Amino acid sequence: MKDKNLLMIPGPVQVDPAVLHKMGVEMFSHRSHEYETLQADVCAGLQKILKTNGNVFVITGSGTAAIEFMVSNLVASGEKVVCCVNGVFGKRLSECVKAFGGDMTVIESPAGSGIDLNGLKNAVKGGDVKIIACVLNETSTGVFNQIVEVSRIAKSVGALLLVDDVSGIGNPFAMDEVGIDAIATATQKAIGAPPGLAFAIFNEKAMEKARKTPHMNFYFNFETFEKFAKKNQTPYTPPISILLATKKSTELILAEGVDAFIERHRKCARCTRAAMNALGFRLFADPAVASNCVTSVACDFSVELVTKMKQDYKVQIANGQDELKGKIFRIGHMGPVDWKDLLLTVAAVEMALFDLKGEDKIGVGTNAFMREWLKR
Repeated sequence: MKDKNLLMIPGPVQVDPAVLHKMGVEMFSHRSHEYETLQADVCAGLQKILKTNGNVFVITGSGTAAIEFMVSNLVASGEKVVCCVNGVFGKRLSECVKAFGGDMTVIESPAGSGIDLNGLKNAVKGGDVKIIACVLNETSTGVFNQIVEVSRIAKSVGALLLVDDVSGIGNPFAMDEVGIDAIATATQKAIGAPPGLAFAIFNEKAMEKARKTPHMNFYFNFETFEKFAKKNQTPYTPPISILLATKKSTELILAEGVDAFIERHRKCARCTRAAMNALGFRLFADPAVASNCVTSVACDFSVELVTKMKQDYKVQIANGQDELKGKIFRIGHMGPVDWKDLLLTVAAVEMALFDLKGEDKIGVGTNAFMREWLKR
């Protein structure tokens, strides 16, 4: 029997067999009462996990589809928008805003650091800024951005806050308490379901703005989605099997408890970083803003390391993206990941280090990981 591949990238993540099992059913109509109950259950589960009473829109597509839904329905052409960019996904968000005609100011921060809050404060001074947009969890660098501070700045100038939360679940987060007006998220990250389904969640301020914003879209038209959402339906055919899987995955999170779910992610991150430090690596993300969901590690031979781990040890971690390719590697620890998965991942890093560099650190990282895990 061949070795099982261990997927430890920042999404898509491993999927619990109980979640996959829910997909193996006969199809039924997306206009049936059975479907309406399913969609209602999934949306209610997400509201509990994200701690919001916002309106949930179910979108067939990747997380980027939900981002486009959010932006295309809330950004009017010529409207002043400030985008915070400190990684690949912040840049993608800004490109989406630009595509829909936003009069955009970009606040850039170095990779591995958080959002430049002083730069953001200066950008909104004296201007008629209508929207601030940012990424919550920048998986390209392993950074969880300072969303509470960003929200305060948005409130101070009366701007709507739009957030890419595709990969943020697993970090401490409460949408309504923080004051976020709209978010986009998806199934394939910490929710722990297969890819192909996304969600946009709007509070009442965002709903009102969307009703007044001229739309240059068809498939993602807000009025159409709002009409069908009232019936717990989607305008067009949804991926029913993925919705069934997502219902199960949200049930598993709620059974674990949202706080315990977040604490498990935090512990996985802490122990993984202890192991990487013990192996002599430098962590890439600023510790003050390091994500619970992904660990980024500086490494000038990351391409070789990632390849060796996948080919020889059947453990798949992620390289850097864009200009960080070959400079960092990233270990995902989100969704159903536990200590056993991470211990095997650390062991594979140790063996790849020995293969590539002749560095005999076998047991060093795994020892550090286990000792950190045993701390209470």
